[in-house]
Amino acid sequence: MLGRLIDLGNPVAHDHPLNQGLVAWWLPLPNNQGGGTLFDIEGRFNGTLTNGPTWVPGPSGFAAVHLARASNHHVTTPDDSGLDFGTGSFAVAALFRKASNGIFGGLVSKVDSVDVAGWTLVVNSDNTVTFYCVQTSSNVATSSTTITHTLWHVAHGYRNGTHVKLFVDGVEVGSASDTARNVNNAQSLTSGPYRSGATTTNMFDGDIGGVWV
Repeated sequence: MLGRLIDLGNPVAHDHPLNQGLVAWWLPLPNNQGGGTLFDIEGRFNGTLTNGPTWVPGPSGFAAVHLARASNHHVTTPDDSGLDFGTGSFAVAALFRKASNGIFGGLVSKVDSVDVAGWTLVVNSDNTVTFYCVQTSSNVATSSTTITHTLWHVAHGYRNGTHVKLFVDGVEVGSASDTARNVNNAQSLTSGPYRSGATTTNMFDGDIGGVWV
Protein backbone atom coordinates (compact mmCIF):
# COMPACT_ATOMS: atom_id res chain seq x y z
CA MET A 1 0.00 0.00 0.00
CA LEU A 2 2.86 2.37 0.80
CA GLY A 3 4.43 1.73 -2.57
CA ARG A 4 1.13 2.38 -4.36
CA LEU A 5 0.65 5.70 -2.58
CA ILE A 6 4.19 6.78 -3.44
CA ASP A 7 3.26 6.07 -7.08
CA LEU A 8 1.53 9.47 -7.05
CA GLY A 9 5.03 10.53 -8.09
CA ASN A 10 7.39 8.05 -9.72
CA PRO A 11 7.35 4.36 -8.79
CA VAL A 12 9.48 3.35 -5.81
CA ALA A 13 11.20 -0.03 -5.97
CA HIS A 14 10.50 -2.69 -3.35
CA ASP A 15 14.06 -2.38 -2.01
CA HIS A 16 13.90 1.42 -1.83
CA PRO A 17 14.88 2.74 1.68
CA LEU A 18 11.39 4.16 2.27
CA ASN A 19 9.81 0.71 1.92
CA GLN A 20 11.97 -0.85 4.65
CA GLY A 21 11.43 -0.98 8.43
CA LEU A 22 8.25 1.11 8.77
CA VAL A 23 7.98 2.51 12.32
CA ALA A 24 4.88 4.71 12.01
CA TRP A 25 2.49 5.77 9.25
CA TRP A 26 0.13 8.67 9.87
CA LEU A 27 -2.44 8.21 7.11
CA PRO A 28 -5.63 10.36 7.11
CA LEU A 29 -8.22 7.72 6.27
CA PRO A 30 -11.61 8.92 4.96
CA ASN A 31 -13.43 7.66 8.08
CA ASN A 32 -10.97 9.63 10.25
CA GLN A 33 -12.32 12.99 9.13
CA GLY A 34 -13.85 15.25 11.74
CA GLY A 35 -11.89 13.92 14.69
CA GLY A 36 -9.03 15.54 16.55
CA THR A 37 -6.63 12.62 16.13
CA LEU A 38 -4.41 11.62 13.22
CA PHE A 39 -4.04 7.89 13.73
CA ASP A 40 -0.85 5.92 13.18
CA ILE A 41 -1.96 2.82 11.26
CA GLU A 42 0.91 0.93 12.92
CA GLY A 43 -1.02 1.57 16.16
CA ARG A 44 1.73 3.15 18.27
CA PHE A 45 2.09 6.90 17.78
CA ASN A 46 -1.19 8.77 17.27
CA GLY A 47 -0.99 12.51 16.58
CA THR A 48 -3.16 15.33 17.95
CA LEU A 49 -4.54 18.07 15.70
CA THR A 50 -3.69 21.39 17.39
CA ASN A 51 -5.25 24.86 16.89
CA GLY A 52 -7.97 23.56 14.60
CA PRO A 53 -6.61 21.93 11.43
CA THR A 54 -9.43 20.84 9.13
CA TRP A 55 -10.05 17.66 7.17
CA VAL A 56 -10.12 17.97 3.39
CA PRO A 57 -10.24 15.50 0.47
CA GLY A 58 -6.86 13.94 -0.23
CA PRO A 59 -5.40 11.98 -3.15
CA SER A 60 -6.75 8.67 -4.44
CA GLY A 61 -9.84 8.66 -2.21
CA PHE A 62 -7.93 9.32 1.01
CA ALA A 63 -8.37 12.30 3.30
CA ALA A 64 -5.82 15.00 4.17
CA VAL A 65 -5.21 17.45 7.00
CA HIS A 66 -5.26 21.11 6.02
CA LEU A 67 -2.71 23.20 7.94
CA ALA A 68 -3.30 26.95 7.74
CA ARG A 69 -0.13 28.93 8.41
CA ALA A 70 -2.03 31.99 9.67
CA SER A 71 -3.74 29.91 12.37
CA ASN A 72 -0.59 28.01 13.49
CA HIS A 73 -2.22 24.68 12.65
CA HIS A 74 -0.07 21.66 13.38
CA VAL A 75 -0.13 17.99 14.36
CA THR A 76 1.81 16.80 17.40
CA THR A 77 2.89 13.28 18.40
CA PRO A 78 4.44 12.92 21.88
CA ASP A 79 8.10 12.04 22.22
CA ASP A 80 8.85 8.33 22.35
CA SER A 81 12.10 6.36 22.23
CA GLY A 82 10.64 4.48 19.26
CA LEU A 83 10.96 7.69 17.24
CA ASP A 84 14.66 8.16 18.11
CA PHE A 85 17.19 6.68 15.71
CA GLY A 86 20.51 7.58 17.36
CA THR A 87 23.33 7.31 14.85
CA GLY A 88 21.53 4.65 12.80
CA SER A 89 19.88 4.70 9.42
CA PHE A 90 16.35 6.00 9.03
CA ALA A 91 13.94 7.52 6.52
CA VAL A 92 11.13 10.02 6.94
CA ALA A 93 8.58 11.09 4.33
CA ALA A 94 5.59 13.36 3.83
CA LEU A 95 2.88 13.46 1.20
CA PHE A 96 2.01 17.15 0.82
CA ARG A 97 0.33 19.81 -1.27
CA LYS A 98 1.33 23.45 -0.89
CA ALA A 99 -1.34 26.13 -0.66
CA SER A 100 1.01 28.77 -2.04
CA ASN A 101 4.59 29.40 -3.13
CA GLY A 102 7.37 31.24 -1.31
CA ILE A 103 6.51 29.87 2.16
CA PHE A 104 9.05 28.34 4.56
CA GLY A 105 7.59 25.66 6.84
CA GLY A 106 7.93 22.16 8.22
CA LEU A 107 6.49 19.01 6.70
CA VAL A 108 7.61 16.83 9.60
CA SER A 109 10.24 17.41 12.27
CA LYS A 110 11.64 16.14 15.54
CA VAL A 111 14.11 18.78 16.65
CA ASP A 112 14.08 21.80 18.97
CA SER A 113 16.51 24.13 17.25
CA VAL A 114 19.38 24.10 14.79
CA ASP A 115 21.98 23.67 17.54
CA VAL A 116 20.64 20.48 19.17
CA ALA A 117 20.09 16.92 17.99
CA GLY A 118 17.23 15.97 15.69
CA TRP A 119 15.95 16.12 12.13
CA THR A 120 13.47 18.07 10.02
CA LEU A 121 12.02 17.93 6.51
CA VAL A 122 10.98 21.36 5.25
CA VAL A 123 9.81 23.34 2.24
CA ASN A 124 11.77 26.53 1.69
CA SER A 125 10.81 30.05 0.65
CA ASP A 126 12.60 29.47 -2.67
CA ASN A 127 10.26 26.48 -3.27
CA THR A 128 12.92 23.83 -2.76
CA VAL A 129 12.82 21.06 -0.14
CA THR A 130 15.49 20.36 2.49
CA PHE A 131 16.22 17.46 4.84
CA TYR A 132 18.33 18.31 7.92
CA CYS A 133 20.07 15.89 10.28
CA VAL A 134 21.28 17.89 13.27
CA GLN A 135 23.73 17.48 16.14
CA THR A 136 25.37 20.82 17.02
CA SER A 137 25.64 21.45 13.27
CA SER A 138 23.72 20.06 10.32
CA ASN A 139 24.13 17.56 7.55
CA VAL A 140 21.84 18.96 4.87
CA ALA A 141 20.37 17.70 1.60
CA THR A 142 18.48 20.26 -0.49
CA SER A 143 16.57 19.63 -3.71
CA SER A 144 18.19 20.84 -6.90
CA THR A 145 14.78 21.64 -8.40
CA THR A 146 11.83 23.72 -7.23
CA ILE A 147 8.15 22.92 -6.68
CA THR A 148 6.18 25.91 -7.93
CA HIS A 149 2.67 24.48 -8.25
CA THR A 150 0.07 23.19 -5.83
CA LEU A 151 -0.11 19.50 -6.76
CA TRP A 152 0.55 16.51 -4.51
CA HIS A 153 4.18 15.50 -3.94
CA VAL A 154 6.07 13.02 -1.81
CA ALA A 155 9.31 14.25 -0.20
CA HIS A 156 11.47 12.06 1.93
CA GLY A 157 14.85 12.19 3.59
CA TYR A 158 17.09 9.21 4.14
CA ARG A 159 20.16 8.89 6.39
CA ASN A 160 22.35 5.79 6.10
CA GLY A 161 25.43 6.67 8.17
CA THR A 162 27.53 7.82 5.22
CA HIS A 163 25.09 10.09 3.37
CA VAL A 164 22.00 12.20 3.87
CA LYS A 165 19.76 11.91 0.81
CA LEU A 166 16.60 13.70 -0.32
CA PHE A 167 14.00 12.31 -2.73
CA VAL A 168 11.02 14.06 -4.31
CA ASP A 169 8.40 11.88 -6.00
CA GLY A 170 10.75 8.91 -5.89
CA VAL A 171 13.68 10.67 -7.57
CA GLU A 172 16.89 11.56 -5.73
CA VAL A 173 17.26 15.34 -5.88
CA GLY A 174 19.94 16.08 -3.27
CA SER A 175 22.60 14.45 -1.09
CA ALA A 176 25.39 15.28 1.34
CA SER A 177 27.99 13.35 3.31
CA ASP A 178 26.93 12.25 6.78
CA THR A 179 29.00 11.93 9.94
CA ALA A 180 26.50 9.69 11.78
CA ARG A 181 25.18 12.43 14.05
CA ASN A 182 23.16 11.26 17.04
CA VAL A 183 19.64 12.59 16.38
CA ASN A 184 18.03 11.43 19.66
CA ASN A 185 16.09 14.06 21.61
CA ALA A 186 13.11 14.57 23.93
CA GLN A 187 11.04 16.61 21.45
CA SER A 188 7.63 15.75 20.07
CA LEU A 189 7.25 14.85 16.41
CA THR A 190 5.33 17.57 14.58
CA SER A 191 3.87 18.36 11.16
CA GLY A 192 3.53 22.05 10.39
CA PRO A 193 6.35 23.81 12.28
CA TYR A 194 9.92 24.04 11.04
CA ARG A 195 10.96 22.67 14.43
CA SER A 196 9.12 20.92 17.24
CA GLY A 197 10.04 23.50 19.88
CA ALA A 198 8.49 26.45 18.01
CA THR A 199 4.88 26.00 16.91
CA THR A 200 4.03 29.60 16.05
CA THR A 201 6.72 30.49 13.49
CA ASN A 202 7.81 29.12 10.10
CA MET A 203 4.65 27.07 9.67
CA PHE A 204 3.74 25.00 6.63
CA ASP A 205 0.75 26.23 4.63
CA GLY A 206 -1.13 23.49 2.79
CA ASP A 207 -2.30 19.89 3.09
CA ILE A 208 -0.62 16.83 4.58
CA GLY A 209 -1.81 13.54 3.10
CA GLY A 210 0.45 11.25 5.11
CA VAL A 211 3.69 11.00 7.07
CA TRP A 212 5.97 7.97 7.44
CA VAL A 213 9.06 7.15 9.47
